[in-house]
Amino acid sequence: GAAEACVITPMECVKIAMQSEKASGGAAPMGTIAFATAMFRSGGVASLYSGLAATVLKHTAHSCFYFAAFHEVAPRPRRTTPSM
Repeated sequence: GAAEACVITPMECVKIAMQSEKASGGAAPMGTIAFATAMFRSGGVASLYSGLAATVLKHTAHSCFYFAAFHEVAPRPRRTTPSM
């Protein structure tokens, strides 16, 4: 959950910022790496991890529900009683 969010959040931030820039008719389009570099230079590491807490909470909630549902749905091994 949390480790995954630390990897995903910067990519999501860059993607969303690129989409916002395009929608607003901003500067000329640039590649993903160049855009991420520009974000890092203008806002530092914090600009790439904006929304990390929300992403961690989302992944934590998803994992809790997923594993709870899996636990309820997964087949359980039958107990066999030894015959005497």
